[in-house]
Amino acid sequence: GDVQLEEGVLLLIGEKQMLSAALENLSFQEYILSKEERLTIEALLLLFAGEYVTLAEISDFCAVSRTTVITDLADLNDTLSQENLTVQGYSSHGVKLSGSELAIRRYFLACAAGKKYLLEMFFHQPRDEQKAEILILKDSEKIMLQNLTAEAEQISGNFLTEGSYRALMKYLYFLVQRLRKNHYLSETENNGNSGNNGNNEKEELPEELETFPEVLYQYICQYFDFFRSEAEFQFLCGVTGNLRY
Repeated sequence: GDVQLEEGVLLLIGEKQMLSAALENLSFQEYILSKEERLTIEALLLLFAGEYVTLAEISDFCAVSRTTVITDLADLNDTLSQENLTVQGYSSHGVKLSGSELAIRRYFLACAAGKKYLLEMFFHQPRDEQKAEILILKDSEKIMLQNLTAEAEQISGNFLTEGSYRALMKYLYFLVQRLRKNHYLSETENNGNSGNNGNNEKEELPEELETFPEVLYQYICQYFDFFRSEAEFQFLCGVTGNLRY
């Protein structure tokens, strides 16, 4: 597409996908986050870290001052309190997210559904290689998840649309990071709940759609050496049940 200047506004003429791709690959040095966007990115950092993150690490990632991050904390707490989550801070450790694992998973799914471009930007941010694995999987692990998903599609005979495939990959990246830090859903909190955006009614899936999450979850547990959790499996069924094939 072509970029045109019209009445002081830059316009991209051509494919919408080009704008989306260009936006997703910008660093936060190039793209100045609004306050609302910054709060979401800060929350995502805490979600993926699953442990304490220093204010300096947050400020470096968001390309803002440490003072800005400190100022954000009250608003971040207010925002997250609506999701039954809170930010806890300790001077010698940093800040971390506190709340039930179910609330954490639901908040991530809400971000993935409603703020896709921010999640894509989050994944594309340059970061120190030594710190990268705290937040994001190794490239080899991402490729393995993609291969496991493709194998589960073949066995089940159900093939995801491109959009649903990308959405599932984001959740699986998040799932693996949570489980490897031992943040499992409990049987009690997930009783009657699944990854279906707050709908607590358990829907019966067609047999062929039940096969896909069963095979996929089995493969993930085997490859990453996770123990099988029925609560995790049921939540994954809720996530995959909302996808398009």
